[in-house]
Amino acid sequence: VLSLGRNLFSGDIPASLGALSQLESLNLSNNNLTGKVPDELMMQLSNLTSLNLSNNKFSGEIINVGELKSLQVLNLSNCGFSGSVPASIGGLMKLETLDLSKQKLSGELPVQIFGLPNLQLVAVQENHLSGDVPQGFSSLISLNYLNLSYNAFTGDIPTTYGFLNSLVVLSLSGNRISGTIPQELGDSLNLRVLELRSNQLGGKIPGDISRLSNLKELNLGHNKLTGEIPKEISNCSSLNSLLLSGNR
Repeated sequence: VLSLGRNLFSGDIPASLGALSQLESLNLSNNNLTGKVPDELMMQLSNLTSLNLSNNKFSGEIINVGELKSLQVLNLSNCGFSGSVPASIGGLMKLETLDLSKQKLSGELPVQIFGLPNLQLVAVQENHLSGDVPQGFSSLISLNYLNLSYNAFTGDIPTTYGFLNSLVVLSLSGNRISGTIPQELGDSLNLRVLELRSNQLGGKIPGDISRLSNLKELNLGHNKLTGEIPKEISNCSSLNSLLLSGNR
């Protein structure tokens, strides 16, 4: 384990760290590191299970982590990377946590990510990602946290998200999602947070949401929702935050 997070280190990551062949956990987060992540780290640290480079000031495209086959945790949040999400991430079959949030990433999410059977957390909020809301996440039965907020996703919310029985947090706020709120979301019974704020959703609030007895936060503000607020929402006995402003 090498943990140097929360310091004032600056400059490039030394390529010599790639010689630490037995390293399992590398944490360089919350520094002022710049430049590009050396290829030696990605090619030689084959035993790495956790890589945290978050909150630094790197440049260029996101690093190619495809050779880190043992990786379970990948945290590259707020690193300054741009370009597309590399399809090579889809080769990390042991990956449980994927955090690529607060970057300058664009394009569509590669379909290879939807084949990672152990994924529990996916955070890609605050990027420039586009395309339809990905349906592929509905095949990840272990997923409990999905945050796609503040990107440029379009289309409808997939009805198959209701199959994600382990899902605790679903955040799709700040996109360009249209259509209606699928009643099937009422089948995701472990949901505690449902955030659909600042989209272009229309129609009525489905009464099926009342089946979410564990729901603590429901944010549907700033859409184009119409009709009455369904009285069934009062069945959500755990609810402590209900935000419906900016609708019709």
